[in-house]
Amino acid sequence: ERNPDYNWGPPSFKHQGVPYLDRITFRFIPEDSVRLGTLQTGEISLTNFEFPPQEWKSLESNAKFQTWKQLLPGEPNFYMINTAKPPTDDLAVRQAILYGLNRQQLVNTLYSGVLGVAYGPLTPNTLGYNKNVEGMYPYDPVKAKALLDQAGWKPGPDGIRAKDGQKLAITIITYTSQPQQEFIQANLKTLGFQTDIQMLAPLAYIEACKGSKGNLCTLSVNASDP
Repeated sequence: ERNPDYNWGPPSFKHQGVPYLDRITFRFIPEDSVRLGTLQTGEISLTNFEFPPQEWKSLESNAKFQTWKQLLPGEPNFYMINTAKPPTDDLAVRQAILYGLNRQQLVNTLYSGVLGVAYGPLTPNTLGYNKNVEGMYPYDPVKAKALLDQAGWKPGPDGIRAKDGQKLAITIITYTSQPQQEFIQANLKTLGFQTDIQMLAPLAYIEACKGSKGNLCTLSVNASDP
């Protein structure tokens, strides 16, 4: 509830008097659809965005609502690549993944273009961000396939590449967003990868990644600096 004795504000704020609001009530609504519904019916006045991007589009175009979209500093949704576990111990394989993954199509298809493309381990508004990373690995499936050919990964009769009897098979360890992993799985298949998806509970996911059980591990961490 409002404290009437708090009638000042930091110099950076335009409003210097007592707070505008009499009270603020916080409600914890875990279900995305219910949270969105309470916003649309006016039961709540403000919510953080944790529902499908398609719904964001409808809210953004509705004059009844005011929307704010802010990029968080820290690490975007990205994948740590295991450089010790075959076949991602091969530099050409890692580079082929980077060149061959259509990130723009991914955000357009799964997130309605609401989210942006990540180019490196930091988001653009993070202290120390280097804009040069945005030009390092453009989407180039032709180059991705050429890198794999040159490294000796040849397509087999089933379309999956192999080298010295070893298939180009990788495992993604994750705890969230199954559609995103399936998109990557389908995208990499066009390059000759066989991709297994392991969706685990958060604690099991952490242990699997720490134990180098997979080739790719999803990660996203908000932070004010690198």
